[in-house]
Amino acid sequence: MIEESEVARGESVYHIPGSYSWTCPAGVTSVSVVCIGGGGGSQFTASGGGGLGYKNNYAVTPGNSYTVVVGARGRGAGFSAAGQTSGGESYFVNNSTVQGGGGVSGGAGGGHVGDGGGDGASGNNAGGGGAGGYSADGNSGSGGSGATGTTSSRMGGGGVGPFGEGSSGTADTGAGGSGGQTGFTYIGGNQTMADGGLFGGGGSNRYCCSGGGGIVRIIWPGDTRQFPSTDVGTP
Repeated sequence: MIEESEVARGESVYHIPGSYSWTCPAGVTSVSVVCIGGGGGSQFTASGGGGLGYKNNYAVTPGNSYTVVVGARGRGAGFSAAGQTSGGESYFVNNSTVQGGGGVSGGAGGGHVGDGGGDGASGNNAGGGGAGGYSADGNSGSGGSGATGTTSSRMGGGGVGPFGEGSSGTADTGAGGSGGQTGFTYIGGNQTMADGGLFGGGGSNRYCCSGGGGIVRIIWPGDTRQFPSTDVGTP
């Protein structure tokens, strides 16, 4: 029998929206997982950022398959409010094991389930809400790695990265936290430039503004690699 301490470091990353089946590799008996939900899309009302949840040292069985769902970014509505959508939830196994909730279109940020993480921020006046962080909610700007929303008109909320805790976003700039992408700004009539940043940023109050998509990252061995910051970089 292979002891987990002898198993090579590895990861599986899913960032295209949809449902997947992850097969546990030989020798792997536990994993650590982070899930970030999609940010909400907007139509004249800024939308919430996706939540981030992580779970460490989750027991798995080699050869068994486990469900992975990646939340889609919320779609901007154009001139018709009927077309806008909220961001989709991302999860591993099921949404009560580890989950990052989707940001609500024109509303609240997504929640989270797991050992830790943070909720997404609500859309803030004209600006999109930031994605949740590893130890703070979105838009906190302090104490954790939450991405920030913005009060600035025509700017999307910041996203957050799947590679562990780092710096927080800067308040009211749409900046991403922990390697996430900064939200886009409306420039010269290009409405798509107020989308939320990857991963999980909420769209701004401009029509056609989408949220940042979700992501699920699975890493192993789960007993030695654990979020938010214990050896969770790339293999």
